[in-house]
Amino acid sequence: MDNKGLPLVVSEMLIEMQQINTRIARPEGAVERLEDAMHEVRDEVRASTNRLIDVLTKNTAVMIERLKSHNDQLHNHDGCLSTLENPPR
Repeated sequence: MDNKGLPLVVSEMLIEMQQINTRIARPEGAVERLEDAMHEVRDEVRASTNRLIDVLTKNTAVMIERLKSHNDQLHNHDGCLSTLENPPR
């Protein structure tokens, strides 16, 4: 190899090194983007879970109050039936 061909070989090696560095950087960037996306998904899941728990808690509280009210009405009706079946003397 003569001295005139050396710059060409060096420039080709530099180009190949740059291509290799680009290929290496792509997966690293992809991993970072994937991690960012996973953090976003995790935050969205947490927010959805919290909203779901809030809704279930509120609806359950309403349902329990209705059940208590119906239970009270049943006890009241039971008392009325007992009075009708066995009137006081």
